[in-house]
Amino acid sequence: PLLPASMGVRGLTSFLRGHPVAAEVTTSLTQAAHEFYARTGRVMRVGVDAPSLVHKLQEQMWRRAGNETAVWLCALPSLVSFEAALVAFISSLRAHYIEPLFYFDSPSLSGEDQAKRATVVGRHEVKIAKVVEIQNLCEGFAADVNDAFFSCPFGSEQAMAVMSQMECQFLTCLGEADFTLASVAGDAANDVYAVLSQDSDFFVFPGIRYVPLDSLVVALPDGTQLGPDLSLLHVGGVTARAPGAQLRGELWTQGDVMRALELRNANQLYLVCALCGNDFTAPVLKAPETNVVETLGIRRVAGGLAAGLPNFADTVQFVRSLSDTSDAARATKCGALLRKAVAECGEFEAAFKYTFEVYSNPQHVIAAEQTPSLSPRHRALASLITSSVVPGKCAQILNEQPTTRAVCPEQIDEVVPSSLDAAGYLR
Repeated sequence: PLLPASMGVRGLTSFLRGHPVAAEVTTSLTQAAHEFYARTGRVMRVGVDAPSLVHKLQEQMWRRAGNETAVWLCALPSLVSFEAALVAFISSLRAHYIEPLFYFDSPSLSGEDQAKRATVVGRHEVKIAKVVEIQNLCEGFAADVNDAFFSCPFGSEQAMAVMSQMECQFLTCLGEADFTLASVAGDAANDVYAVLSQDSDFFVFPGIRYVPLDSLVVALPDGTQLGPDLSLLHVGGVTARAPGAQLRGELWTQGDVMRALELRNANQLYLVCALCGNDFTAPVLKAPETNVVETLGIRRVAGGLAAGLPNFADTVQFVRSLSDTSDAARATKCGALLRKAVAECGEFEAAFKYTFEVYSNPQHVIAAEQTPSLSPRHRALASLITSSVVPGKCAQILNEQPTTRAVCPEQIDEVVPSSLDAAGYLR
C-alpha cells in the first residue's frame, strides 16, 4: 500500500510523545500571551508551518469520516468543511490573544533544497498515485482504493483563500518554508514567540520554541478539554472564550529535547538526526544498495513508515556511546564504525554534513555566505520583511554575512575524533 512520506527526524516525535519531559514542558499559551501583552502592549505572534497545518486538518477530517467517505475527502475535501476547521483553529488562537503568521512552501525546489529532492519527489509520487487510483475508481476501472491518508494537492490554495478572508498574514517562501520560519523565530528581534507545526525538524533547530500541533488543547475551568482535534478548539466561539479557559500545549526547546534524549550537547543531537534518518539522509539510509546501517551495527526498523531505517532508540544509544568515558573501548569502536560508514558512501557523507549545516544554523540555507548579492532565498526573505510580516532587525540578514559558523564538519574526525582524548567535540 502507498504510504505518505513522513516529515523531519524519523522516530523523534514518537520517542518524545508521552515522555516525562513532555509533561514538564506543557504550558499555558494563554498565560504567555497575556504576559507578553502586559509587557509590550502587543499581541503575541506565532509562526505557523502552513503545509503542516493543512496536512493535519485534512488528516483529522479523514479520521472523522467513514471508510468510503474518507476516500472522497482525500480526493476532493469539502471546502466548507475544511474552511470551518481552519476558521476554528485561527479563531481559537485569536480568542487567546495570539496572532498566527503563516508560512507556505512554494511548488518548486530552490538550489539549496536539492539535498532533499528524493524526499520531496517521493511525497509528490504518493499524491500522483493516489489521484490515479481515485480516477480509476470514478471511471469504473477499480473497485476500491488504498485507504491510506494523503494530503489533498490543493489544500494550500484552499487555506490561502480562507486566510485572506480572515485577514491573516501569510507568505509563500521560495522552496520549503522550514528554514525561513526557523530563522525568523530564532531571531528575538522578530517577536515570534513560537513555531506551530507537526514537523519534527523544529524540535532540533536552535533558539526557537516549538509547539507540536497535536499537543494543543483548550482546558476549561471545569476540567474538561477541547482537542486535540484542531477543529474542536473553538466550539461555537463561546466555550473557548469562557472565563478561565486556557490554550495549552507542549513548548519544546532544543535543550528540552537534549534532556529527554540524555545527550550532552547540540552536536550529539544533530548526529542522532543524521543517523536515524531525516529528509536528507533517510533516502540514502533506506536505499538497498547502501549498507550504512549494517556498518554502524544498528538494527533496522522492521515495518511502517520508518521501515529500513536505524532503530531510533538504538541510534541514540550509539551516539551516547561515542563520548562515554566509562567505556573507552566502546566509544572508540563506535567512532571507528561511524567514520567507516561515512567514508564508504559518498552520498551519505554529503547528506550527513548537510544535516549539520541546516540544523545548527538554518540561516545558512537562507543567507548566501560566499556572494554579496541577494540569493533567491534572500529575495524571499526580503519579500517577507517588506510585507510587514516580520519587521525589525531581521532585515539585517539581507546585508550581513552570517556571524555564526555552521557546525558542519569538513572532516568526519571533527565530529568523531580519532582518539577518545579528543572527544570534547561531543561532550
